[in-house]
Amino acid sequence: MDASTTRVQHPPCKWAQRADTVIITINVEDIEKEQRVEVEDNRLFFHCKGGHEHLVYELDFKFFKEVDSKSLRKMPTGRELTLALKKKEPGTPFWPRLCESKDKQHWLKVDFSRWKDEDDSDVEEDGSFEDMMKKMGGGVPQEEMLGGLDDEQEDSDDEELPDLE
Repeated sequence: MDASTTRVQHPPCKWAQRADTVIITINVEDIEKEQRVEVEDNRLFFHCKGGHEHLVYELDFKFFKEVDSKSLRKMPTGRELTLALKKKEPGTPFWPRLCESKDKQHWLKVDFSRWKDEDDSDVEEDGSFEDMMKKMGGGVPQEEMLGGLDDEQEDSDDEELPDLE
């Protein structure tokens, strides 16, 4: 297939927010090195080839509100690329959506595992941007993220069960 017939697709994405941060996870396996991530204060552009079939994926949208484009942090894994950006106007009100457009984006879902509502009572006390990135795994060796687990450690499921009476 040549470049003129290549079909561009939206990659599946999830997003979450904190009082001062927006987190976007782009789900594309085996992203090739030639990926492009361009962030302006009001816009995100992403382009890559990836997956088993080396398909072309692209995102181009305007944010609901402005972000600090210089704050971009990327955390790649073999299955996804997570982007974290600071909001220009941190705090409340939280954004009702990621994109400026009110239209439903079929490729975008909420990442409930990373979501924090503005009325959550368990807001992180040490909530700095760098601390959040460490918790998400940015710059932390995989062994440290897994807590030094190895296959030889005994698991509580490995214990013998007592006989039934």
